[in-house]
Amino acid sequence: MPVLPSPIPASSIAYARYHVQYDINSDGSYTETDDITLVARSAVGVALSQRFPVPSTVMGISRARDIQILSAYTLKASGEHLDATQNELPNALRTLQSLSDRPYVTLSFPGVAVGDSMIVSYQATQKEPELAGNFVIHQFFPGAVEYDDATVTLLAPASFTLRVDGKGVDPAETHHDGKLQKWVWRFQNKNSVGDSAAGPSTPPRSAWILISSFPDAATEAAALSKAIVANAPRTPGVVPPFTGSVTPTSADTQSPAADALEDALPKGYARPSSDWKSTEKTLYQGLLSRGKFDVLVVPFQVQQFALDRSTRSLMTAELALALAQAGQVRVPDPYLVARALGEGDRRIDSAEVLALASKLGVTRIVSGYVGHDRNGRMRLAVRSQLRPSGEDWIPGTPEPFAFQELASFSDEHPPIEVYESLLPRILTALGETTTAQKAARRDVKAGFAEIPTTPLGVAHGTGDAAKDALYFQFLAYLTPGGGERLRERFAEKSLLALRRLSPQEPRYRALKARAYFLLGMRPAALQALGTAGTPQEKELLGVLNGNQPDVEAFDLAVFQGMERVIAALDVNRIAGAYRGVDKTRSARTAASLQLPGDTWRLLVHRAFTDADPWAQFDNSD
Repeated sequence: MPVLPSPIPASSIAYARYHVQYDINSDGSYTETDDITLVARSAVGVALSQRFPVPSTVMGISRARDIQILSAYTLKASGEHLDATQNELPNALRTLQSLSDRPYVTLSFPGVAVGDSMIVSYQATQKEPELAGNFVIHQFFPGAVEYDDATVTLLAPASFTLRVDGKGVDPAETHHDGKLQKWVWRFQNKNSVGDSAAGPSTPPRSAWILISSFPDAATEAAALSKAIVANAPRTPGVVPPFTGSVTPTSADTQSPAADALEDALPKGYARPSSDWKSTEKTLYQGLLSRGKFDVLVVPFQVQQFALDRSTRSLMTAELALALAQAGQVRVPDPYLVARALGEGDRRIDSAEVLALASKLGVTRIVSGYVGHDRNGRMRLAVRSQLRPSGEDWIPGTPEPFAFQELASFSDEHPPIEVYESLLPRILTALGETTTAQKAARRDVKAGFAEIPTTPLGVAHGTGDAAKDALYFQFLAYLTPGGGERLRERFAEKSLLALRRLSPQEPRYRALKARAYFLLGMRPAALQALGTAGTPQEKELLGVLNGNQPDVEAFDLAVFQGMERVIAALDVNRIAGAYRGVDKTRSARTAASLQLPGDTWRLLVHRAFTDADPWAQFDNSD
């Protein structure tokens, strides 16, 4: 199916017709035939017409594939047909195509105006089986894109036993004649996307279909991992990567599933060491060793395909807090531990973990592993190790996992939310007694968004979870553009603060949605926001939808303090994205906010003008 450029606003395009048929051969190779009518709903949709992508593969791993354009033209509202042309590839794609033997095709539709249609039919032939006698097709329908008439048809030999799953799509119509099996799915969400002029109040759900000839997800994941490695672009002179299995058997309860990326590297590859990271680890190990603790929570490590580093970091922090509260034990700050062991590392040397555990005097180590199978399922495992009585930590046979789970997730309900729902079971598996903690509803206090006189005032806990969460988001907005990980930490800590807040608190939904937005999780942010009611929610909805007119038209006078600065920064960012960076305008807006103290004025001025590539800043100011 076509992979559209991202991000594309929900109202920009609509599929008046989306028909795709997969004809599967007995060896797992196949032919895909697409018949598509795409309607331009806005200027962004018109812009898409100049470089419409034709996919190179369903799964993104194939090299031996031919694409034939059967027909492609613009259908004007007047009924006029204008033939489309194939674009010349940019140099970067031409180079990639030569290395990978993978076709890349984009089309240019002439004369497209809002309301016109782009009509294309093409056939993609997979000349060789991608998965050695098997196949996997994952058909995805983004919830924010309108489909008036979508049909997915699959024809396959009756010898294939298919594993079929899906969400949001009508049950398949099936027909078997002893030699051939036919499956037909139909999908339509025309009425759920909403009025583009008003903007959707509740994000529509995405829908998907998974069709696989593999008997289970673990076997499928292992085969996909090998195929991705085998079909990776080859550069002359580079040693081919390791191609062995990367998924353990279901009976293996001691070893986590291998990290797919790490296992794809050549066995002889010498991982370069970083003097900066080594120095940082030594610094934070020394800092932590000044205290005494009971339990060390090791940062979550990767198994299978990785979840993003912020999700792994947040999982670690939530587990550390939950253990400290449930067991009344001393647990070191998980963010300091991460930097002591190598923040962001996908896997951590067990010898380093034991050495740090000895320095901290802990009697228990809790380690977590998490990843996904590329089919919306998260694999989670947690292990607990106890120090032998009267002995120091020494290497040995790992303890079996105390907890293992394979759980489904989606863009709207991301892995971190699924993980939070599993935390009580994880604690029980670790031998801790869990008590449900319900945050009491609090009314918004006067001065909720007030900016303290100096940034040091933010460091003093308020006891108000909503205010603490807003503080962290305020700092995230003021973080320089190059401080990506610092911004992520602030967003994560905002979510941690919200764990102490009742979802019924008036600011809860906007705060949670903005934290997700800061972490790049737009569908989850829209889901958390729901129907926008308060001024904070309406402003954030405009930001999430990239709605420049709504964001710029919003009256900033309705906000106070930190919320006003955040809203003004939203206007500045979206204006820069659509109209280009204007340093003079940005500096003028920053000065108009009349912030207390020189330090705040410096930080806010930098945040407003940071997008200017010529801007220079001196911290000594």
